[in-house]
Amino acid sequence: MSSNSLPGFLPCQTSFSTGATTLKRFFNTALKIGIGGASCEEGQSGVVLRELFRPPREPSALGIMVFSALVGIATAEQLNAIGTILAIFALLLHVFTFDAAFTAAQLRRKSRLALITILNAVPYIAATVAWRDYTLIVALLAYTPVLAVYLALGLRGILRTPPGYVAGAALLSYAAILSAALAGNPTRSTLLAFVLMMLYTASTAAYVESRLPIRKTSPLLPLVLWLPAPVLAAVEEPVLLLTCIEPSAKLLANTARNTKIDMKMIKRLGWIEFARLTFFTALLVAVLVLLRA
Repeated sequence: MSSNSLPGFLPCQTSFSTGATTLKRFFNTALKIGIGGASCEEGQSGVVLRELFRPPREPSALGIMVFSALVGIATAEQLNAIGTILAIFALLLHVFTFDAAFTAAQLRRKSRLALITILNAVPYIAATVAWRDYTLIVALLAYTPVLAVYLALGLRGILRTPPGYVAGAALLSYAAILSAALAGNPTRSTLLAFVLMMLYTASTAAYVESRLPIRKTSPLLPLVLWLPAPVLAAVEEPVLLLTCIEPSAKLLANTARNTKIDMKMIKRLGWIEFARLTFFTALLVAVLVLLRA
Protein backbone atom coordinates (compact mmCIF):
# COMPACT_ATOMS: atom_id res chain seq x y z
CA MET A 1 0.00 0.00 0.00
CA SER A 2 1.38 3.38 -1.00
CA SER A 3 2.53 5.72 1.74
CA ASN A 4 1.25 8.80 -0.13
CA SER A 5 -1.95 10.57 0.82
CA LEU A 6 -5.08 8.89 -0.40
CA PRO A 7 -5.89 10.67 -3.72
CA GLY A 8 -9.55 9.74 -3.99
CA PHE A 9 -12.20 7.33 -2.91
CA LEU A 10 -14.94 6.75 -5.46
CA PRO A 11 -14.47 6.76 -9.26
CA CYS A 12 -15.34 10.04 -11.00
CA GLN A 13 -18.11 8.95 -13.34
CA THR A 14 -21.11 11.01 -14.40
CA SER A 15 -23.29 7.99 -15.18
CA PHE A 16 -24.03 7.12 -11.55
CA SER A 17 -27.51 7.55 -10.18
CA THR A 18 -28.34 10.53 -8.00
CA GLY A 19 -27.90 8.46 -4.85
CA ALA A 20 -24.48 7.23 -5.93
CA THR A 21 -23.45 10.80 -6.86
CA THR A 22 -24.48 11.99 -3.41
CA LEU A 23 -22.46 9.23 -1.78
CA LYS A 24 -19.47 10.13 -3.93
CA ARG A 25 -19.65 13.76 -2.87
CA PHE A 26 -20.02 12.73 0.77
CA PHE A 27 -16.96 10.50 0.72
CA ASN A 28 -14.87 13.02 -1.25
CA THR A 29 -15.75 15.64 1.36
CA ALA A 30 -14.81 13.25 4.16
CA LEU A 31 -11.61 12.50 2.28
CA LYS A 32 -10.63 16.16 2.07
CA ILE A 33 -11.30 16.66 5.76
CA GLY A 34 -9.49 13.51 6.84
CA ILE A 35 -6.54 13.49 4.47
CA GLY A 36 -5.92 17.05 3.49
CA GLY A 37 -7.63 18.28 0.38
CA ALA A 38 -7.08 15.38 -2.00
CA SER A 39 -9.50 15.20 -4.92
CA CYS A 40 -10.95 12.40 -7.00
CA GLU A 41 -8.89 12.04 -10.21
CA GLU A 42 -9.25 9.70 -13.19
CA GLY A 43 -6.92 6.72 -13.05
CA GLN A 44 -6.09 7.20 -9.39
CA SER A 45 -9.47 6.21 -8.00
CA GLY A 46 -9.21 2.66 -9.34
CA VAL A 47 -5.90 2.18 -7.54
CA VAL A 48 -7.39 3.54 -4.33
CA LEU A 49 -10.39 1.23 -4.57
CA ARG A 50 -8.07 -1.75 -4.98
CA GLU A 51 -6.11 -0.62 -1.93
CA LEU A 52 -9.19 -0.13 0.23
CA PHE A 53 -11.41 -2.98 -0.94
CA ARG A 54 -9.96 -6.47 -1.14
CA PRO A 55 -10.66 -9.87 0.43
CA PRO A 56 -8.82 -10.45 3.72
CA ARG A 57 -5.66 -12.50 3.38
CA GLU A 58 -6.36 -14.34 6.62
CA PRO A 59 -9.14 -16.96 6.38
CA SER A 60 -9.58 -16.69 10.14
CA ALA A 61 -10.57 -13.01 9.94
CA LEU A 62 -13.05 -13.76 7.17
CA GLY A 63 -14.49 -16.69 9.09
CA ILE A 64 -14.89 -14.82 12.38
CA MET A 65 -16.69 -11.87 10.80
CA VAL A 66 -18.98 -13.91 8.54
CA PHE A 67 -19.85 -16.59 11.09
CA SER A 68 -20.39 -14.08 13.90
CA ALA A 69 -22.75 -12.08 11.70
CA LEU A 70 -24.64 -15.24 10.73
CA VAL A 71 -24.99 -16.16 14.40
CA GLY A 72 -26.35 -12.69 15.14
CA ILE A 73 -28.93 -12.81 12.37
CA ALA A 74 -29.93 -16.40 13.20
CA THR A 75 -30.62 -15.52 16.84
CA ALA A 76 -32.32 -12.14 16.31
CA GLU A 77 -36.05 -11.59 16.66
CA GLN A 78 -38.42 -9.59 14.47
CA LEU A 79 -36.16 -9.77 11.42
CA ASN A 80 -37.02 -7.33 8.66
CA ALA A 81 -35.92 -7.48 5.03
CA ILE A 82 -34.37 -4.01 4.84
CA GLY A 83 -32.46 -4.48 8.07
CA THR A 84 -31.16 -7.87 6.97
CA ILE A 85 -29.98 -6.47 3.64
CA LEU A 86 -28.29 -3.61 5.50
CA ALA A 87 -26.63 -6.09 7.86
CA ILE A 88 -25.27 -8.06 4.90
CA PHE A 89 -24.03 -4.84 3.28
CA ALA A 90 -22.31 -3.81 6.51
CA LEU A 91 -20.69 -7.25 6.78
CA LEU A 92 -19.34 -7.05 3.22
CA LEU A 93 -18.00 -3.58 3.98
CA HIS A 94 -16.20 -4.87 7.08
CA VAL A 95 -14.82 -7.91 5.27
CA PHE A 96 -13.47 -6.07 2.24
CA THR A 97 -11.91 -3.17 4.18
CA PHE A 98 -10.39 -5.32 6.94
CA ASP A 99 -6.95 -5.64 5.35
CA ALA A 100 -6.80 -1.94 4.53
CA ALA A 101 -7.68 -1.04 8.12
CA PHE A 102 -5.14 -3.50 9.53
CA THR A 103 -2.41 -2.18 7.23
CA ALA A 104 -3.26 1.45 8.01
CA ALA A 105 -3.03 0.77 11.75
CA GLN A 106 0.19 -1.20 11.34
CA LEU A 107 1.78 1.62 9.29
CA ARG A 108 0.31 4.21 11.67
CA ARG A 109 -1.54 6.03 8.92
CA LYS A 110 -4.05 7.75 11.14
CA SER A 111 -5.95 9.64 8.44
CA ARG A 112 -6.61 6.56 6.34
CA LEU A 113 -7.56 4.51 9.40
CA ALA A 114 -10.00 7.24 10.45
CA LEU A 115 -11.55 7.28 6.98
CA ILE A 116 -11.99 3.49 6.91
CA THR A 117 -13.51 3.57 10.40
CA ILE A 118 -16.01 6.26 9.38
CA LEU A 119 -16.86 4.35 6.21
CA ASN A 120 -17.59 1.19 8.21
CA ALA A 121 -19.81 3.15 10.59
CA VAL A 122 -22.03 4.54 7.80
CA PRO A 123 -24.59 1.65 7.74
CA TYR A 124 -25.09 1.88 11.50
CA ILE A 125 -25.32 5.66 11.56
CA ALA A 126 -27.79 5.62 8.67
CA ALA A 127 -29.96 3.00 10.38
CA THR A 128 -29.84 4.87 13.69
CA VAL A 129 -30.91 8.15 12.07
CA ALA A 130 -33.61 6.51 9.92
CA TRP A 131 -35.11 4.23 12.55
CA ARG A 132 -34.16 5.96 15.81
CA ASP A 133 -33.37 2.48 17.05
CA TYR A 134 -32.11 2.75 20.62
CA THR A 135 -30.99 -0.89 20.61
CA LEU A 136 -28.59 -0.10 17.79
CA ILE A 137 -27.38 3.01 19.61
CA VAL A 138 -26.64 0.96 22.74
CA ALA A 139 -24.81 -1.65 20.64
CA LEU A 140 -22.66 1.04 19.04
CA LEU A 141 -21.97 2.85 22.31
CA ALA A 142 -20.87 -0.41 23.93
CA TYR A 143 -18.47 -1.23 21.10
CA THR A 144 -17.03 2.16 20.17
CA PRO A 145 -14.83 2.76 23.27
CA VAL A 146 -13.40 -0.77 23.11
CA LEU A 147 -12.66 -0.43 19.40
CA ALA A 148 -11.12 3.01 19.95
CA VAL A 149 -8.75 1.64 22.61
CA TYR A 150 -7.78 -1.27 20.35
CA LEU A 151 -7.09 1.03 17.39
CA ALA A 152 -5.08 3.39 19.60
CA LEU A 153 -2.97 0.47 20.81
CA GLY A 154 -2.72 -0.71 17.21
CA LEU A 155 -1.14 2.59 16.25
CA ARG A 156 1.46 1.87 18.93
CA GLY A 157 2.42 -1.41 17.28
CA ILE A 158 0.45 -4.00 19.26
CA LEU A 159 -1.35 -5.55 16.26
CA ARG A 160 1.27 -8.13 15.34
CA THR A 161 1.89 -9.30 18.90
CA PRO A 162 0.11 -12.24 20.59
CA PRO A 163 -2.09 -9.91 22.71
CA GLY A 164 -2.96 -7.98 19.55
CA TYR A 165 -4.05 -11.08 17.65
CA VAL A 166 -6.09 -12.37 20.60
CA ALA A 167 -7.81 -9.02 21.21
CA GLY A 168 -8.45 -8.54 17.50
CA ALA A 169 -10.08 -11.95 17.13
CA ALA A 170 -12.33 -11.27 20.11
CA LEU A 171 -13.37 -7.85 18.79
CA LEU A 172 -14.35 -9.25 15.39
CA SER A 173 -16.91 -11.47 17.12
CA TYR A 174 -18.96 -8.37 17.98
CA ALA A 175 -20.32 -8.62 14.44
CA ALA A 176 -22.91 -10.93 16.03
CA ILE A 177 -24.39 -8.08 18.09
CA LEU A 178 -24.18 -5.46 15.34
CA SER A 179 -25.74 -7.72 12.70
CA ALA A 180 -28.57 -8.69 15.03
CA ALA A 181 -29.22 -5.03 15.87
CA LEU A 182 -29.41 -4.11 12.18
CA ALA A 183 -31.45 -7.10 11.02
CA GLY A 184 -33.91 -7.17 13.91
CA ASN A 185 -33.61 -7.21 17.68
CA PRO A 186 -30.77 -8.93 19.59
CA THR A 187 -32.00 -11.54 22.06
CA ARG A 188 -30.64 -13.31 25.10
CA SER A 189 -29.52 -16.04 22.70
CA THR A 190 -27.65 -13.43 20.63
CA LEU A 191 -25.75 -12.20 23.67
CA LEU A 192 -24.98 -15.75 24.79
CA ALA A 193 -23.82 -16.73 21.30
CA PHE A 194 -21.63 -13.63 21.07
CA VAL A 195 -19.88 -14.38 24.36
CA LEU A 196 -19.25 -17.99 23.32
CA MET A 197 -17.97 -16.88 19.90
CA MET A 198 -15.73 -14.28 21.54
CA LEU A 199 -14.24 -16.81 23.96
CA TYR A 200 -13.80 -19.34 21.15
CA THR A 201 -12.05 -16.94 18.77
CA ALA A 202 -9.84 -15.43 21.48
CA SER A 203 -8.76 -18.84 22.78
CA THR A 204 -8.17 -20.11 19.24
CA ALA A 205 -5.96 -17.13 18.43
CA ALA A 206 -3.97 -17.83 21.61
CA TYR A 207 -3.85 -21.53 20.68
CA VAL A 208 -2.31 -20.74 17.30
CA GLU A 209 0.22 -18.42 18.94
CA SER A 210 1.17 -21.16 21.41
CA ARG A 211 1.87 -23.55 18.51
CA LEU A 212 4.30 -21.22 16.74
CA PRO A 213 8.02 -21.85 17.38
CA ILE A 214 8.75 -18.11 17.14
CA ARG A 215 6.40 -17.35 20.05
CA LYS A 216 6.72 -17.99 23.76
CA THR A 217 2.98 -18.00 24.43
CA SER A 218 2.10 -20.42 27.23
CA PRO A 219 -0.26 -23.26 26.21
CA LEU A 220 -2.16 -22.49 29.41
CA LEU A 221 -3.30 -19.12 28.05
CA PRO A 222 -5.78 -20.45 25.45
CA LEU A 223 -7.21 -22.87 28.02
CA VAL A 224 -7.65 -20.10 30.59
CA LEU A 225 -9.34 -17.89 27.99
CA TRP A 226 -11.71 -20.72 27.05
CA LEU A 227 -12.65 -22.02 30.52
CA PRO A 228 -15.46 -19.46 31.12
CA ALA A 229 -17.28 -20.86 28.06
CA PRO A 230 -18.28 -24.30 29.42
CA VAL A 231 -19.11 -22.70 32.77
CA LEU A 232 -21.39 -20.17 31.07
CA ALA A 233 -22.99 -22.88 28.93
CA ALA A 234 -23.64 -25.09 31.96
CA VAL A 235 -25.29 -22.23 33.85
CA GLU A 236 -27.35 -20.73 31.01
CA GLU A 237 -28.20 -23.64 28.69
CA PRO A 238 -26.60 -27.01 29.58
CA VAL A 239 -27.27 -28.37 26.10
CA LEU A 240 -24.75 -25.81 24.81
CA LEU A 241 -22.06 -27.90 26.47
CA LEU A 242 -22.18 -29.93 23.26
CA THR A 243 -20.49 -27.02 21.51
CA CYS A 244 -17.73 -26.98 24.13
CA ILE A 245 -16.55 -30.58 23.76
CA GLU A 246 -14.25 -30.25 20.75
CA PRO A 247 -12.62 -26.92 21.75
CA SER A 248 -12.06 -28.15 25.32
CA ALA A 249 -10.48 -31.40 24.12
CA LYS A 250 -8.21 -29.52 21.71
CA LEU A 251 -7.01 -27.04 24.32
CA LEU A 252 -6.52 -29.66 27.04
CA ALA A 253 -4.42 -31.74 24.64
CA ASN A 254 -2.39 -28.67 23.71
CA THR A 255 -1.77 -27.91 27.39
CA ALA A 256 -0.59 -31.46 28.08
CA ARG A 257 1.52 -31.74 24.94
CA ASN A 258 2.32 -28.43 23.33
CA THR A 259 3.84 -29.39 19.98
CA LYS A 260 5.35 -26.59 17.96
CA ILE A 261 4.61 -26.66 14.24
CA ASP A 262 6.95 -26.10 11.32
CA MET A 263 6.61 -22.50 10.12
CA LYS A 264 5.82 -23.85 6.66
CA MET A 265 2.66 -25.38 8.12
CA ILE A 266 1.16 -22.11 9.37
CA LYS A 267 -1.25 -21.79 6.46
CA ARG A 268 -2.38 -25.39 6.89
CA LEU A 269 -2.98 -24.78 10.61
CA GLY A 270 -5.01 -21.70 9.70
CA TRP A 271 -7.30 -23.71 7.44
CA ILE A 272 -7.68 -26.44 10.05
CA GLU A 273 -8.82 -23.83 12.57
CA PHE A 274 -11.13 -22.34 9.95
CA ALA A 275 -12.78 -25.75 9.56
CA ARG A 276 -13.09 -26.06 13.34
CA LEU A 277 -14.66 -22.61 13.54
CA THR A 278 -17.14 -23.63 10.86
CA PHE A 279 -18.11 -26.72 12.82
CA PHE A 280 -18.39 -24.79 16.11
CA THR A 281 -20.57 -22.09 14.52
CA ALA A 282 -22.87 -24.58 12.79
CA LEU A 283 -23.35 -26.54 16.01
CA LEU A 284 -23.91 -23.35 18.03
CA VAL A 285 -26.55 -22.03 15.63
CA ALA A 286 -28.27 -25.43 15.43
CA VAL A 287 -28.52 -25.72 19.21
CA LEU A 288 -29.76 -22.15 19.68
CA VAL A 289 -32.36 -22.47 16.93
CA LEU A 290 -33.63 -25.74 18.43
CA LEU A 291 -33.87 -24.09 21.84
CA ARG A 292 -36.07 -21.35 20.39
CA ALA A 293 -38.33 -23.80 18.53
